Amino acid sequence: MSGNPVIEVALAADGSLVAAKVRRSSGHVELDRAAIAILKLATPFEAFPQELASRHDVLRFAYEWQFVAGRLAGSAVEVPAH
Repeated sequence: MSGNPVIEVALAADGSLVAAKVRRSSGHVELDRAAIAILKLATPFEAFPQELASRHDVLRFAYEWQFVAGRLAGSAVEVPAH
């Protein structure tokens, strides 16, 4: 299986995962679930630096996972413009 699911991620200032949902499916439920599972295994993340935390309680971004032949081949972060 190969595919590139995009997961919408929301992180709290303390590094905890607020939300993760599939924004664009890879076309394979297994790969979509694997991307979310990998993300959850990586939590908690480091807390935001004080300067960032003073301005933002939560950061939201899209994370594209690249699976080739059922294995993670790469990833990329996509930050929405405001």
